[in-house]
Amino acid sequence: MKYQIGQEVFVLYKVKNNKGVHKWRFTNEKRKIVDVNSKYIFADPPYKARKNDVCMTHQGAEHICEVRNHWGRYHNTKGQYRN
Repeated sequence: MKYQIGQEVFVLYKVKNNKGVHKWRFTNEKRKIVDVNSKYIFADPPYKARKNDVCMTHQGAEHICEVRNHWGRYHNTKGQYRN
């Protein structure tokens, strides 16, 4: 999906937890896009994001974070599917 300058979106970003593991989170409020190039530029932190790290809805951003944080639960990693 193409986003445009001035559009408000939720932004996903990585944070290291106390064990040094990166966890994905998303912004509580929507951020306004200031510039659109190879990366989206925002006025507020997080300042940059890739096109896969931007989501229109709160529910969609929550789902993407869940899948990225628990990759093995949602993807076939050992040749067999988990329930």
